[in-house]
Amino acid sequence: MESLEHLTPTDREILNKSWAIVSKDMQQVAVNIFQMIFEQAPDAKLMFSFMMKDY
Repeated sequence: MESLEHLTPTDREILNKSWAIVSKDMQQVAVNIFQMIFEQAPDAKLMFSFMMKDY
């Protein structure tokens, strides 16, 4: 992973504030991200074997 040392203090502050918001509800954020991916690229479901199972 690339080091974050190249970030400006302002960039670091923005990153920290963003993660503080996201970390409050990581599960819902993850669901939202996957929904967005699958809506924009339905074939992406093929990359996840659990999506192929009938429950």
